[in-house]
Amino acid sequence: MTSLHEVPRTIRVAKLTIKLDAMLSNPHLSEIITWMPHGKSWKVTNQNRFLQEVMPKYFEYSNYNSFNRLVNAWGFKRIKNGPDRNSYHHKARVECHLLLVYTALIQLCYVMFYAPIQRVLLILSLSITYHY
Repeated sequence: MTSLHEVPRTIRVAKLTIKLDAMLSNPHLSEIITWMPHGKSWKVTNQNRFLQEVMPKYFEYSNYNSFNRLVNAWGFKRIKNGPDRNSYHHKARVECHLLLVYTALIQLCYVMFYAPIQRVLLILSLSITYHY
């Protein structure tokens, strides 16, 4: 078993989504690449350290432009303005996150309160709104 700062050799040939999950979940990298506080986008906060410390462990190349092209090819969009400037988000991740939240709430209500699914859905649709 590897420690949190060690990276399995197989990660270098994994898909980008697997690599991103591993990097963003690693507390040792939080000063280099991290989720934004709201959790809807992520950002490389220290490009020099990302190039020197992260890319050799997670990628078979060490060119930041190649990393950007790969991120764009996977459908991530860079936020160009505002407090989240230069962070990346993906519409599917946000929609998936919402689906997981709805599913968890429905299961929790059903198990804890034996509420009919229709009532839970009505309550959720009235009480939860989402804007990005």
